[in-house]
Amino acid sequence: MSGWARMAWRSLVGALVAALTLWGATWAAERHSGTIVAIDTTAGTIVVGEVGPWRVKGGEIEITNRTLTVTGGTKVVRVERRTDAGPAGWPGGFVEVSLGAWDVKKGDFVTVEAERVGARLVALEITVLRP
Repeated sequence: MSGWARMAWRSLVGALVAALTLWGATWAAERHSGTIVAIDTTAGTIVVGEVGPWRVKGGEIEITNRTLTVTGGTKVVRVERRTDAGPAGWPGGFVEVSLGAWDVKKGDFVTVEAERVGARLVALEITVLRP
């Protein structure tokens, strides 16, 4: 194999490895949405009651409880509508407001992006929507 061909081959292999690494990191993240049913600041966890996978038991929709670990690196934001023109330039647009990790409340509807670390689900970002 010529020097040029070897260099082209290495570049192709390097690009494939980089793409698979990025794809794997994106693929590893999970999203869970539901209502916060429990908060334990001592253990550093929240429990989200999620409807899904869709199951009915005894005529009732079954809720799946997900326990998620909240760390100092967990980003927490509240999403709210603006009444004036928001960043996109139109009234009623959504904006994110930063919250502290433990500013979430029982009953909040949240979407949590998390990753598995061993047997735990670690929250990377919590998005809160309050009525």
